Amino acid sequence: MESISDRLKSLGVQKGFAKKSESRDSRAQQGQRTLQSLLNGEVQTNFYGESLSIREVYPPEYRHGVTNLSHPIDTDVICKVSRLASDINLQLDEILFLDTETSGLGGGTGTFAFLIGLGFYTGQGFQVQQLFMRDPSEEPSMLAELIKITTRFKAVLTYNGKSFDIPLLNNRYILNGLTSPFIQYPHIDLLQITRKIWSNRFDNRSLGHLENQLLGFFRSGEEVPGWMIPQIYFDFLADHNPIPLSGVFYHNKIDILSLAGLTLLAGETLSYPNSTDIHQLDQLSVAKVYQTLGRTEEALSIYDQCIQKDLTPPQQLQAIMNSAEMCKRDRKWDLALPLWKEASRLGSIEACIEIAKYLEHTTKEYDDALAWTEKARMLILNQTSYYYQQMKLAEVEKRSRRIQQKTQREKSTNND
Repeated sequence: MESISDRLKSLGVQKGFAKKSESRDSRAQQGQRTLQSLLNGEVQTNFYGESLSIREVYPPEYRHGVTNLSHPIDTDVICKVSRLASDINLQLDEILFLDTETSGLGGGTGTFAFLIGLGFYTGQGFQVQQLFMRDPSEEPSMLAELIKITTRFKAVLTYNGKSFDIPLLNNRYILNGLTSPFIQYPHIDLLQITRKIWSNRFDNRSLGHLENQLLGFFRSGEEVPGWMIPQIYFDFLADHNPIPLSGVFYHNKIDILSLAGLTLLAGETLSYPNSTDIHQLDQLSVAKVYQTLGRTEEALSIYDQCIQKDLTPPQQLQAIMNSAEMCKRDRKWDLALPLWKEASRLGSIEACIEIAKYLEHTTKEYDDALAWTEKARMLILNQTSYYYQQMKLAEVEKRSRRIQQKTQREKSTNND
């Protein structure tokens, strides 16, 4: 009697399944070989298996847009702005630039990085290295390869990586039973620096926008938009066609190059804010950075240059009031007072209040203090916001009553 197994074999079920499985494996292997050849990559092998690595070196003369990537900068101010520990002293070739391409844009436990772009300086120039998992099973191998690379550097630099890339990678290391190299790794998030330097000039501070506006670099037709990237990878896993992936590798590579270019530009802007090449609005931002860092003399010098330039009244007011704030903190009244008077001429309520405080508490000139309080009150009444009016009016009227009481006490004392 014919068995069920024999009947299935006679129907070709087992044979057909084997052929389909072999066919899928064959297509996957062929797709991986084509991708490796297309990108001139090499297979990296370690204890956990295999993953793909692609390297490309950009020589010292390479220009990314208008930026020479070999231009030296002082990284000290970048470290300080990034709030790294004071004992960390970094050279540019000790920084690992990093950007990931992931299976989703929202993060979460199920999101993984399938492509990790890295950039670093070598004796031959700037090298971009991309780690890629051709199949999700290669994730442990790719992550282990990244651990090996990070040991050569002292810090990682990303763009919004504190919120996205590094937490995502830390999570993937945990899920794969590995220890993340980034747990105690000093981290410079360039997005936070660009917000401090270029916020006065650009509302859009995405990497792509800044590379256009500041680096003068425009991507070629190979570029694919970021929102398409997860689907392109999943399509590759399904059909093993590597051609669309070339645009993803291009996107990631340019992100790394632009990351390096913007880092150099940020370092130069922070180090030489009085250079004639620096935009006046960027100077205003850098002055605030120096003020925050406690570098008062340098900040005052930059603000002074800004005040003398053709800025809009709100921008001039920002420079004047920030300068006056530092002078007040150091009790340099001879410098603060003229600044407040200039700010009051531009309609600053706060400047009038500061002058009134100075006259009331420091010089005890109560009549003059009352006059400046009244000027503040008149400026408040011209404000359109009812809530702001009521809040500020309550403040200045309280001050006015207190000054009047002091005046009466003084007159009473003099009469006695």
